[in-house]
Amino acid sequence: GYALHEIIVDQNGVPYDYRFLDVNPAFESQTGIARDEWIGKSVRQVLPDLEREWIDAFGKVALTGEPTRFERYVPSLGKHYSVVAFSPQPGRFAVLTIDVTGRKKTEDEIHFKNALLSILQEASLDGILAVGHEGRILFHNQRFVDMLGIPPEMFETGVNLPLLNAAAEAVADPEDFKRTIDSLYKHSDATCRDEVELKDGRTLDRYSAPMFGPDGRYYGRVWYLRDITDRRRAEWNIRLHSAALNAADDLVAIMDDSGRIVFANEAFRRQTGYDPGEIVDGDISTVWPETVCGMPIGEIWKSLESGSAWCGEMICRSKDGCTHTADVSITPIADENGRPAHWVAIARNITDRKVQEGLLDYQAHHDSLTDLPNRVKFAQELAATLTDRRCQQQCAVLFVDLDRFK
Repeated sequence: GYALHEIIVDQNGVPYDYRFLDVNPAFESQTGIARDEWIGKSVRQVLPDLEREWIDAFGKVALTGEPTRFERYVPSLGKHYSVVAFSPQPGRFAVLTIDVTGRKKTEDEIHFKNALLSILQEASLDGILAVGHEGRILFHNQRFVDMLGIPPEMFETGVNLPLLNAAAEAVADPEDFKRTIDSLYKHSDATCRDEVELKDGRTLDRYSAPMFGPDGRYYGRVWYLRDITDRRRAEWNIRLHSAALNAADDLVAIMDDSGRIVFANEAFRRQTGYDPGEIVDGDISTVWPETVCGMPIGEIWKSLESGSAWCGEMICRSKDGCTHTADVSITPIADENGRPAHWVAIARNITDRKVQEGLLDYQAHHDSLTDLPNRVKFAQELAATLTDRRCQQQCAVLFVDLDRFK
């Protein structure tokens, strides 16, 4: 676009406006304003919100004759312009304009995406490194530097090879580390995911993938490192705890808030005949229908919902239909809000103990020679009869002593 103007100054010779003398069709097209609305009018009349910097810049050109070049935004037109201004004669100036709105929009989008990418890189839990196809470092984040303990100045060179050697010094097996990387660079389309052990005992999850453009052009390779040391330790602790639970003689089951079994140990199989995978998602009442006293598991569950623990003796029904007596304790596990979310049940088969207790009780209340009830049993029965209010009949007690019975 082309436009010719004359500068307007105040009584002190300071520019405060300028008037349009001529514009070409391209200028009309770029501004969206017809020639008739420009010619003979000042810029303040046509564009009243134009920034003062425009007038100052053009005033200097018109009064000094020095040309200038700049890019600025015109709010009322909503466009960016690249402007070249020069003075054909004193007091006047001409401008050549190019509408660069599309280019500026593209640049702004690129700047935004670059800023967003930079933020995401630095906020990532992963250490990130991108290397171009020619072996130069394209970008990296601080977490990558911290993970491997590489001096920051090594990244400033932009060369990948010294960086690779420095990284290899931090791993437990440097040669294997280098072989894997060399293999990936030789096979540009290959991806890799493995774990790298460091000399300091940490474990890194390593992932690498090629960078291809939409046209299939190869741009290089990106590397992601994540410290999984804590996760590995947690996994080991889970395996350790699981092994301990499975080695226990006591039955252990974990139930959700509806009474469904979500975990069962090996002792569960030994005591009930159900495989853990077979009983998971089943109802606990399948195994423990009621207490020894006849209280159904449903009643116990109502008390458990309040968050209190329960313990007692229950009838345990095996898969084959057989039953035995179990000493059971059920303890709640609270969620992050303090509400019961799961329950841990621990049960021990006490059938043999109950048999022994019954035998001892029988021996304590019966004569070993005649197998008849002894005096202790007699005293208990008599006391029970005398205190039984339901018994309305009279009773007589006869004491007989047999001499030389033995």
